[in-house]
Amino acid sequence: MFSSISSRYDFLNHLLSLGFDRKWRENTAKSILSDGSSRVLDVCAGTLDLSIAVSSYNGFNGMVVGTDFCKEMIEIGKKKISESNQLSAISSQTSELKTQNSKLIPLCADTLHLPFKDNSFDAITSAFGIRNIQNLRNALIEMRRVIRNGGKAVILEFYRPKNSLLFSLYLFYFRNILPSLGRIISGDKKAYSYLRDSVTAFLTQEEMKKEMELAGFKNVGYENLTFGIVTIHIGRK
Repeated sequence: MFSSISSRYDFLNHLLSLGFDRKWRENTAKSILSDGSSRVLDVCAGTLDLSIAVSSYNGFNGMVVGTDFCKEMIEIGKKKISESNQLSAISSQTSELKTQNSKLIPLCADTLHLPFKDNSFDAITSAFGIRNIQNLRNALIEMRRVIRNGGKAVILEFYRPKNSLLFSLYLFYFRNILPSLGRIISGDKKAYSYLRDSVTAFLTQEEMKKEMELAGFKNVGYENLTFGIVTIHIGRK
């Protein structure tokens, strides 16, 4: 399914989120790097938007590895990295972009079986991908395994807003507008119905917090953004 919509994935994300997805990722990158993390793993990374946001964040001089199970998504991400590097060669104000290629490593990998040793990263993150994994608990345990003691997980995910009026508008958008618009632009009849269903069927913020705790994370907390439509979860190893 994700392979079939990979070429239109970024455009639809920006359109269907009304452009808010860029700000959400920026806030997530800030949370990831707030304590000086220099080795970051981005899982379920899709086309690497969050990986790029972290690797190009002002002052960051570490390494980001972006992984996704879908090869086609990773290939789109590689093209974006290449285009950024080409732009840096002709721009007079791209000192941060010039080293982006060496700071960002794309890799096709399964979040349930990450190809890294224990304690390999300072931080692990995921944006809008964790709900797509069938075995959430095992994914969180595996994510915890590859970060060092004291390292953190920062997870950005969609949720159902708690405000009743906003929730009604949210459901109308997800049930009527998003699937139809997604189908017209991507050509896939099921993909954006799946997006709607996966969000509405996912856990609440408190349930996700509990799952992270059961996976072994400590000091788990979360911050709601845009009236609770999305949430950033943070937990420590």
